Amino acid sequence: EHAGHMTSQLTEATEDEKYHLRQLMEKACDQIPTLKEAIEEVSNVIFSLANNDERNRIMILECFHNLEQAIAKRKSQLIEELDKITAKKRQVLEEQKALLDMCLSNITVNSEFTQNALCYGSETEIILVTKQIAEKLEDLATMRIQKMPEENSFILFEAEDAESAKSAILKVGTLISNSAVAHECTAVGEGLKLCRINKQTLVVVTAKDRHSQIVRDAVFDVELISSEFSWKPKIADQKNGTYHRGPYK
Repeated sequence: EHAGHMTSQLTEATEDEKYHLRQLMEKACDQIPTLKEAIEEVSNVIFSLANNDERNRIMILECFHNLEQAIAKRKSQLIEELDKITAKKRQVLEEQKALLDMCLSNITVNSEFTQNALCYGSETEIILVTKQIAEKLEDLATMRIQKMPEENSFILFEAEDAESAKSAILKVGTLISNSAVAHECTAVGEGLKLCRINKQTLVVVTAKDRHSQIVRDAVFDVELISSEFSWKPKIADQKNGTYHRGPYK
């Protein structure tokens, strides 16, 4: 009889524990729907983050591709201009050099011919050479030709505004981000209590992160929704982590 009583108590205790465990399990399982919703929402944010990363990456690449194209275009323009300047100067100098070479050659040839006649020619040959060469030698002796370079080699590239342009390029673009989350942000103001037709009102939103710390310079969109319409009011940043939504009617 005593053993049967002990068995009965153990069975009751076991049933109580089973009931208690079942209640705990049911309460724990009550979290499942909200956890699934939370997982879906976090997954949506992760997906949105990936999309924003890709979109901003494309924008950055496009921005600097355009800058690179502009730089390459300017470089090509300067190289082309340099080629034209150099070619023009070279043409003047080459033409002058060709003329000087021709004059030097004429003097050399006629002088050698005359020298040979003077050294080895007969009197008759000298008379003939005089008739043939004297006038040429006189022209060569009295010719007026520019012996100084008719063009210079001066070309100078001045990197005007290069440093400021470099500095500007190094500062091109800004990535704006914050960690404000909707469930920590707060809103206060008469606009939350009562809105009247054709009467302006204000709502002050305080942006906060997951640690409830105020987020300054937050960037976000606001939409007011009623059963009849939706409206996106103006947002005024107060530079202290709070934002005026409105005024709106």
